[in-house]
This record gives sequence, C-alpha cells and structure tokens, in this order.
Amino acid sequence: ARHVDTSTRVRTRQLNGTRGLKACRPCDAARSSFWQAQDVCLYFARVTAPSRELAILGACAVPRRHPRQRACLESLLAGPVRWADLVALAVEENLSGLAWHHLHDFTSLPAGTRDELTGLRLRQRALIRVQEETIARLLDVAGRLGVEVMLLKGAALRRQVYPDPEMRVMRDIDVLTPEADGRRLYDALVDAGFAAIDSGTHPIHHPVLAWQQGLFGVGVEIHWVAHRRWPMRFEDLAPRGSRIDVMGRPVWVPSLTDLLRHVFMHAFGSDVWLGSRLVAVADLVAILETRSPALDPGLLRRRDRALVRALSWLTLFAPLSDEALVRVGRVGRSSGIGESYTGWPLETGARPLRSWRHFRATFAPSPWWLRLRYWARPGILPLAWAWVRHVYDLFWVWW
Repeated sequence: ARHVDTSTRVRTRQLNGTRGLKACRPCDAARSSFWQAQDVCLYFARVTAPSRELAILGACAVPRRHPRQRACLESLLAGPVRWADLVALAVEENLSGLAWHHLHDFTSLPAGTRDELTGLRLRQRALIRVQEETIARLLDVAGRLGVEVMLLKGAALRRQVYPDPEMRVMRDIDVLTPEADGRRLYDALVDAGFAAIDSGTHPIHHPVLAWQQGLFGVGVEIHWVAHRRWPMRFEDLAPRGSRIDVMGRPVWVPSLTDLLRHVFMHAFGSDVWLGSRLVAVADLVAILETRSPALDPGLLRRRDRALVRALSWLTLFAPLSDEALVRVGRVGRSSGIGESYTGWPLETGARPLRSWRHFRATFAPSPWWLRLRYWARPGILPLAWAWVRHVYDLFWVWW
C-alpha cells in the first residue's frame, strides 16, 4: 500500500472507466472532498464506497491503529458526515465497539456522537459481564456432565484476536460439542434455568436457548456442526485447537486457521437469504492482523488458495497493515465496497419482488459482495461467472 500522489483526474483515467475517483469540480465541493478523502490510501483510491459513513466504518474495521488507517479516518472525518446515520449503522453492523475505539479521540467528532458511542461502550461492557457469566454457567453444567465444549465465532474471536473484548460486539454465544453429547447438554441447560425460546429444527444446531439476567438476555446455540457448507465437527477441530480458561473454567477454541475459514463461510458462504454483518469483515481482518505462524501466507495458500484470493477483496474496505497485506497479496478493483446482499428473499421473505429496488438488489448486487461470496479473481469474466452462480443460487432457493 502507498499514498497516492497523482491527481484525481489522472487516477480516473487510469481506472479506464470503472467507478473510481471523480474529477474535482469547484461547484461540488462536498462531493469533491469525499473523493479526495478516499484518495488518502490505496484501498479508497482504487474503489469507492457507497457512502462516507460506510467508508468510515470500513476504516474502523481493524483491531489496531496504524498510520495509514488513521490518515484515512482523518480525511474522511474532515468532510460532511451524517453522524446519526453513522451511529445507527455501527449499531446495526455490530461495529459500535470498534467505532468508539477508533473515533473517540478525534477532535472533529461532535460531542453528542461521542456521548452516544460512549454510552454504547458502557452498555457493551455490562453485556460482556453477563455473557462471560453465561459461558461460565454453561461450562459448569457441561463439566458436571463430562461434555467437552468449544467456543465458536465471537466468543472465541474476542479472546484470540482482539486486543480488547469490548471491540467485539456479539449478541449470542455459539458453542460446538460432540454430536452425541449435544442433546444431553441442551436438556441439562434447560433444567438449570435456560429458557427454550425456539421450537424449530435446525440443520446444524439445537434450538436456541436464552439466559436472562436483569435487563440483558443472552442467546445460546449448541452446534454439532460448525457450518452447513463447512461441516466440521468437534472431533475434527479439537486436535488443531487449544484450551483456554473462561473465569477459571477450561474450554476449547479452534485454531486461527479454522477460525478464519469458519468466519468466512458464516459471513459470505451462507445461503443468500441469511445476509451478513460487517462485523464479520472486522473478524477476518483481525485474524489476518494477528502475528501467528499458523497464518503463514505460504501455508494458507497451499491449503486454501481460493480463500486467500477472496480475502484480498477485504483490503478494499478495511485498511490492513503492511504485515497483513503480505498475507493476502495483490489487491484488485471493484465497486459497491462494504455493501452486503439485501435482495430477495432476504428482504421480502417468501413474497415475490415488489418493486424495482428489490429487483435490482436481487439481480444486481454489489460486485464486491459477489467477488467475496464466490471467491472470484480480478477481472470482468470472473465477476460475470460469479453473477451466473448467484442467479443459479436464487433459482435453487425459488425452486
């Protein structure tokens, strides 16, 4: 990555007609300042985010500060920002913790917005305490039964890749157990006071449980398989995993390589109607930012060449450090950076398409999302093939 020293007009010509930086116009100062703000670093010089607020969250989706990331934020915050929309988007995408961490000390941040983010941080701190106690209670029940438990997703990432647990906002707790022991643990948790709030059946986990403590409720999902499209079981992940302590109770966590694959499949490999939050992008970036021999680029490329290729598209949204960029290699170009899928049937449920907006969101989703979901290489033809696969998935869902 490097600072861009060419003018926006020259850079636009270099993009050969793609959605890149627009030429500056004196009559449109706000628009010009937005594009110039994105010219600070390589990621935003090659592509454009749909809004300044989304671009700011993208610059916040990293676990640690570094000079390039701070320069991106400083330039983006210098322009017109819809602060209420920024806070609402951060809450919706589970990025309020990272937003406070990276934005609270900027002098350009309004006092009201800083107070809102601080309030969300204090609430998150209280919720973390309840979640930790819920995990400890679950482990106590599992220990009495002799059941091994592995933490998944946010509960594991919070301890392994984030410098501060408050950065990783999560709404429920996902655990993985041997398939033969899952039902016993589920019944024992119900007897211990967990509420069975879900009567449905699920292909990879038991019905959702909930623990209520004061004003906070915590959901618990007991999995026997990590993911539908990545059917790894406890017996597959434990030999590569490790054991940690949660409030004095031992528990398993997956290896960083397995976490990388699981988070990616959960965010971009799920069925189209499930959608995803940008916190998954922050999770992937946080894993890539960890300085671990387990994430050696040569090792990852041998095991998951397509996955590493897909992760290069994340660098267009979140400014990675130099060390992390080495792990993912060359960056391509795309548009719709940071946009997730919002088409049918995610937004309309079982109803047919009702408007042109729904039709467009369904059959013309973000190219960035298409490239990530279908592990596409740079270029037009791979993007076209990703679109064909997307239409096929839609047809399969409809059928």
